[in-house]
Amino acid sequence: MRYSDVESFLQDGLTGLGYKPLPVFSPGPSQLVVERKAPGSMVFATFGGGLGPTSEEHFDRPFITIRALGKQRDFTGAETLAWDIDTLLLAVDGNAIVGTAKVLYIVRTGGAPALVDHDSAERYHFQSTYIVETQTGF
Repeated sequence: MRYSDVESFLQDGLTGLGYKPLPVFSPGPSQLVVERKAPGSMVFATFGGGLGPTSEEHFDRPFITIRALGKQRDFTGAETLAWDIDTLLLAVDGNAIVGTAKVLYIVRTGGAPALVDHDSAERYHFQSTYIVETQTGF
C-alpha cells in the first residue's frame, strides 16, 4: 500500500459525498509548507511502520495517521471532513481495494477523530490513526 492508494481512495469517496472542491492532499510530514500554499481544507495522510507482517508475511499492517484541516475559521467543516474520512476508512472491512492495494480491513487505533490543533491561519485540525491489513506482495 502506498500514499497514492489512500489519496485516490479518499478523493473518490469524498467526491461521492459531494465535496467540491476536494481538499488538498499531502503525504506530510511537514504540514507547515503545505499550509502556506492552500487556504482551504487539507488532508495529511502519513504512513508509519505499524504492527508489521502477519500471516507468513503475506500481509502487512502499517498505520496511517490522518490529519484533516478545515477551511479558515470553520470548526464544523474540519470536524465533518475528519468524520467523513473516518467513515470511509472504517467501511473497509473485508477483501477491498483501496486505490490499487488489496486490503482485508482498516481499523482505528484509539478514539475517533479529535481536535488536536488550531493553527495561525485559523484552521482547526482533527486527527485519528488507523491500522490497515494489506497484502505485501511477497
